[in-house]
Amino acid sequence: MHPLPEIALDADGTRYTPMFGQPVMVFGADRDRLTRTLNRALSRGVVSTIFTTDLFTTSHDDANRAAVAAAARDDLDLAGIAIRADRKTIDKIVDGLRLHQ
Repeated sequence: MHPLPEIALDADGTRYTPMFGQPVMVFGADRDRLTRTLNRALSRGVVSTIFTTDLFTTSHDDANRAAVAAAARDDLDLAGIAIRADRKTIDKIVDGLRLHQ
């Protein structure tokens, strides 16, 4: 298990909380590739976190969930996904994606 990251301080002494408790790699992809990646994850039993474009236009979690519930999986307008699994599984899921630039 990885230790939680420490709080960051800038030169002015402003405190910032850590973003994640696990190592993170960010890949860039268009909607079709994100959908393919999500389907690969689900076919391997990996439950994913999804970020749809609606997430950035709604103001609360209930509206976010309602927007997701209104679309079939292949019709979700994905802006991003987050997945967590062992490295071998992740490598198979993200095969063909490039790191975000």
